[in-house]
Amino acid sequence: MNIQSSIETQSTRQLIHKQMQRDRAPHAILFSGQEGRGVFMEAFYYTLTLMCQNPQPEPCMTCNNCKRTVQWIHPDIHVTFPTFGRDQTSKHLLTQWRSFIQERDYITFQQWAQFIKTTSKPNIYMKEFQDIVQTYHLKTYEGGKKIFFIWGAEYLGKEGNKLLKSIEEPTDNTYFIFITYNKSAILPTILSRLQHIDVPKANDESIIQYCMDRNLGTEHQIKEAVYLADGNIADALDMIEQQNFQFSEYLLSGLRMAIKNNGPGMMAWADQVQKLNNSEFLFFLKYQLHFLRETMASNYRDKYVKKLLRDEQKASNYLLTKLTAMDFIPMVQKMNTYIESMRQNANKKILAANLILDYKDLIRK
Repeated sequence: MNIQSSIETQSTRQLIHKQMQRDRAPHAILFSGQEGRGVFMEAFYYTLTLMCQNPQPEPCMTCNNCKRTVQWIHPDIHVTFPTFGRDQTSKHLLTQWRSFIQERDYITFQQWAQFIKTTSKPNIYMKEFQDIVQTYHLKTYEGGKKIFFIWGAEYLGKEGNKLLKSIEEPTDNTYFIFITYNKSAILPTILSRLQHIDVPKANDESIIQYCMDRNLGTEHQIKEAVYLADGNIADALDMIEQQNFQFSEYLLSGLRMAIKNNGPGMMAWADQVQKLNNSEFLFFLKYQLHFLRETMASNYRDKYVKKLLRDEQKASNYLLTKLTAMDFIPMVQKMNTYIESMRQNANKKILAANLILDYKDLIRK
């Protein structure tokens, strides 16, 4: 995780700097926003700034505290993250966590599960709260700040109330930093005691430049992934890393078959698409949803610049000569259903066949 080369959200960094300069850093703070959009990175930046021995106002990255914080080995930073079994705590997976986090600037729960090689759902269990409360009452190792860094606050559940007293009456130099991608899932009793920082999404241009600077792919590949990801930097990086996706080509070839009402061609398309692995197939569904939404948006908003590649724009314009924006709504609803089904490991072959038939029905209205 490289804080210095990350895609910063300027408004968030400015707020952090003001708090530090005025010595008003809250003892309990919540960073929220959509998953994969840099929420974790901004919370980590906040942690670095708190622990830095020479902030000016950014963390110096050269002091002993900064060096250890970046490696997640500072003894007074206690990290909590979702695990995958009732007998597990963050301490059990800390070595894997360090390896996972060092490889990425932007992360998601799904990536964490894939790294651990599990299909179990993430959660924060009772033993984790017992560890936090026990650690809270211990003295710091180095006599300075003590930080509880909690990624996945939406998994706290009712057991989160065990932290209320610690949050309400923190000891000197104790800080709780919570991260969530679903603020509504956190108990109101916890939310009301936290200062909130909502992290906005980075603009597409910044993400494209971030990827181009690292030579992660061709400009075509990068734009295709970034437009699809809709601000989810982690998803964009995952798609670019695969290097073998051809979502635009798949989409356009499927539309051509549907427009021609070519039965054998449509079934051949479905057979080809269902061979994508689960992750690629899910991304492809999201890609089609993006295409449909951009097509609809251009019909409703004057001078709207569609975030589509050149050939996709031609296809979009063609469809709008045959259909109204309202005609796309059932297809958008179906696409959302397919995405949710795919997240639950639905049969790709059936979904692919349904997809191409849905396009045929849409076009032949």
